Amino acid sequence: MPAPAIEFGGARRADRGSYLDFVVRNLGPVDYLLGMEVRAPREMDRAFRGAGYAFLRFLGLLHRSPVTFLAARAGGKVVGTTIVLYLRESGYVAAVGTEASHRKQGVATRLLDIAEDSIRRRHRPWAVLDVECENASAYRLYRARGYQILQTVGWYRRKTSGPGPRSAIPGTVRPVTTREELKAATAWCTANTPEKLRRVLPPPRGCLSGTELTSLPQWSENATWIAGDGGGTRGYARAYRSGAGDPGFLFLPALSAGIPPSEVYGLTLSALDWLARSSTREIVAPVPDYLAPTVPALESNGFEKVLDTYTMARAL
Repeated sequence: MPAPAIEFGGARRADRGSYLDFVVRNLGPVDYLLGMEVRAPREMDRAFRGAGYAFLRFLGLLHRSPVTFLAARAGGKVVGTTIVLYLRESGYVAAVGTEASHRKQGVATRLLDIAEDSIRRRHRPWAVLDVECENASAYRLYRARGYQILQTVGWYRRKTSGPGPRSAIPGTVRPVTTREELKAATAWCTANTPEKLRRVLPPPRGCLSGTELTSLPQWSENATWIAGDGGGTRGYARAYRSGAGDPGFLFLPALSAGIPPSEVYGLTLSALDWLARSSTREIVAPVPDYLAPTVPALESNGFEKVLDTYTMARAL
């Protein structure tokens, strides 16, 4: 009996169970760091049910939906997935996966074709994705399609959410408390980010850096700290926390070349103290390669490196 033909297109409401099952079974190491084994079913179930599904479908008809769920189906079962998030200058491609029984049949390539076409229709000039450095097959696929490395990100984890080692926080480190200060923080961090990242992956709304996309901050509570004095701003830290059982996130989105190590440590400790006042199970800190000076402060506060990823982009 011939194998069922593979059908490609947008995920349907009837795909909900099969889609969620596939995504959860195919989570990778970064997904587990991000707590996606808990968060993915929760958030995707919301998107596939009732009014949430109808609203996304309506926005999709207007080409205004913030997200597109793509599926490959064979015999009514989901055998491949891709999700596209539409950002200011790019479409962010995530959850690219193929069932083992359907690999080497061009499923991932076809899903990427559809994803990139949807990004073009939204008039975004770039497609962006992340891939684990050790995932050689996926990396080769993306390079063959013209994706280039934007940055390498080291992923650090602290398995306890308690406060950091006691040490005096410099008086030049303080919380950011006003809307005007947050606007200034966004502008400063953007200006102190490498040009290629500013062009391709500028901060999503409400974020200080494109890297913060990983924390899904629109569903989180956050706080921000600044290091600086009359001599100018030298750096920022931001932390995110959400529900019980979810990881907390710590970002140092931009630092000046001359920031003292004591201020980097103070920014880190301020964020850890704030995260300790929640039910966060552990803390994750993604560190882009251009922010390597943050690593000693993280390691001295109990963080350990878990893995590296490439952020890759292709002009469309």
